[in-house]
Amino acid sequence: MRESLAERIAGKLAGMPPAERVVAEYLRRHSEEALLATAQQIATATETSDATVVRTVKSLGYGSLQELRRELAMEVALSRGPEVDRSAVGDSVLERVFAAAAVDLTKTLRSIPVDDFTRAVQLLAEAETVHAFGMGVNGLLAEYLAMRLTRIGRRARASRVGGLALAEDLLRLCETDVMVLYLTPPIANDYQVALDHAATVGARVLVIVDELCAPLVDKVDVVLPAYRTCRTMDGQRLGGEVLTTALVVSLTLRDEPAATVSAETLTALAARLVTDGRDAAHTRKRVKP
Repeated sequence: MRESLAERIAGKLAGMPPAERVVAEYLRRHSEEALLATAQQIATATETSDATVVRTVKSLGYGSLQELRRELAMEVALSRGPEVDRSAVGDSVLERVFAAAAVDLTKTLRSIPVDDFTRAVQLLAEAETVHAFGMGVNGLLAEYLAMRLTRIGRRARASRVGGLALAEDLLRLCETDVMVLYLTPPIANDYQVALDHAATVGARVLVIVDELCAPLVDKVDVVLPAYRTCRTMDGQRLGGEVLTTALVVSLTLRDEPAATVSAETLTALAARLVTDGRDAAHTRKRVKP
């Protein structure tokens, strides 16, 4: 059976140099903080250096800090789920991904103040149009938000590319709109330009980020965390997806009649498209020489 982080530290602590012992003790006592911390952040917390953190990680038998976080994520998930038999957990990708997802969702839920979530829903409810933006995989979440909002009868757009295409999208932003940014630190220039333009036109901003960024707090209306603990799982944004769903469901409940009308209209249009498409295909088949 694989050794836990605490077991590794207990077995190797005595033989470690003093600075590495400090880092190891920090990892043992602050395991949840370590799930989200960079080497620099751990170094700052322990008054050591990035290099010392890296050496400590390797002394404990991990290939990288990312690997340590991945193992730690599974440990934390198991410790929170008493119904899970620790002895049954092996090394399969399936188990690792689900364990990491459990940590992401739990951490996200526990880190969002109810007042902040309520303010975010209110922002979206008051928006004339919601402009969602994200780059890379975050762009999929932006498109998901825009699609879900459109389906409940609200005006929404999504952009997942930077450069000139983003500039063209930003031209449509006005003071009655809300911009929703899905981002991963460090903040890329495209995001900074979007934030600056939102401030210029007076649009309000909701940021959904997988690490809380202190510099954002004073620049936007609401910041909601959507944690992603395992950096090696580049496609995993489960916390952001579930949080987005929660926002949309909350909006739906605020105006269920309008959402119902929109859903019924969508269903009717889809049914007509399918029926008309079949009829057209049948007609072409009949007139084929």
